[in-house]
Amino acid sequence: MGLALAGGVAGCGLESADGGGTGGTGGTADLPERIPNTEDPAYDQRLDDLEIVCASTLLVSGTFEQTQERPADVENCWAAGIWRVTAQLDFQGCDPQPAFAETYEFDVTVDEDLVTTIYDVNDPENERVNFTITQDGSSTCNGSFEYFGTNNHVVSIKPRMDNATNTMSGAGEYTVYSFNPF
Repeated sequence: MGLALAGGVAGCGLESADGGGTGGTGGTADLPERIPNTEDPAYDQRLDDLEIVCASTLLVSGTFEQTQERPADVENCWAAGIWRVTAQLDFQGCDPQPAFAETYEFDVTVDEDLVTTIYDVNDPENERVNFTITQDGSSTCNGSFEYFGTNNHVVSIKPRMDNATNTMSGAGEYTVYSFNPF
């Protein structure tokens, strides 16, 4: 059974073409176009079915710095600390590729009742986010951080922490929808 930890206050992972925040009006006039996936035609059909204009995949890496001691009675995943995550483009499926933040930093705290709070250090005022940390069967902490732009764009990064080395690896996606998914 996995452990789910959710956070509230968050930040911005999207940038408008002019570099300023999550600009855009939610319309489709300025949306990028899809670069067809020639290796998997079914992929394009799945995107159409989900009303996705285009999607690019990301490679995720990072480090973890523990900031709170693990209580003696807590085994397995202990997520309290600073999560520093980097995302880089893996497969470009949008033309042009919209700008996105390449680095993310999260401060995860756990109180005495084991209530977890996830705070985005980069942009603490942005509320258009969804953060979760879960534990899988091997006691590994898995993050899921989603940023929803006002222009139908979503950045999703999913780092997986290696408890032995305090390093992270994972995947992510930059998705542009034909509607506002927030």
